[in-house]
Amino acid sequence: LWTKTRAALATTDELRDSTINVDVNNDVITLRGTVGSAAQKTKAVAVAKGIEGQKGIKDELKVAPADSITNT
Repeated sequence: LWTKTRAALATTDELRDSTINVDVNNDVITLRGTVGSAAQKTKAVAVAKGIEGQKGIKDELKVAPADSITNT
């Protein structure tokens, strides 16, 4: 599950610049880290919910706009 979730998040265009850590415990996926917007947070949870075999999602993501030049 961990590998599937990491791969799915890494290949989602909207989430490439995000820092999302994935933990799996008893088939429950926990998402931690920082995303740039509420839309990215929603997308990350949706991607995780689509992982086959998961029994639940814990969303511990924080929304913090990136302080970078690409954020224009």
